[in-house]
Amino acid sequence: MPVFDLGVSVETNEGNIKSIQARVTTLMPGAACLFCRGRISGDVIAPEILQETNPSEFESQRKQGYIPELGTQAPAVIPFTSAIASFSINELLHRLSGYMGDDRVFLLFDDSRISRNSTPASPECVCSNRKKWGRGDTDPFLGLTWGSEE
Repeated sequence: MPVFDLGVSVETNEGNIKSIQARVTTLMPGAACLFCRGRISGDVIAPEILQETNPSEFESQRKQGYIPELGTQAPAVIPFTSAIASFSINELLHRLSGYMGDDRVFLLFDDSRISRNSTPASPECVCSNRKKWGRGDTDPFLGLTWGSEE
């Protein structure tokens, strides 16, 4: 089950836009995961999950200084998110036909160029374990359990 992960990054300096970059990352068996690529971090994910699943514990840990402040600024990047969403369709078409090669794609809007990126999976990461590939077909999904919806 391939996953197309999209991201837009707006870097600013003293209120001025310094750069705008976007990426399409195709996640599938044999490809590096978002942890290997440095796109996500357990240090950021854990507090976000705690905030959603146990707000009182989150607040308690935040007051004690165990949880860093989470960035809540969300700039309006509609033209860029729309562009990268469209570009992800090209990535899907590529995965079906192979016309672009094996590399992952970055769009550098402020630099008017496209660059390719391919990152190998870390041997220590779960994404390198062939026995775990295709686990999306399990129940519960990936063998994971989540907080109940209330």
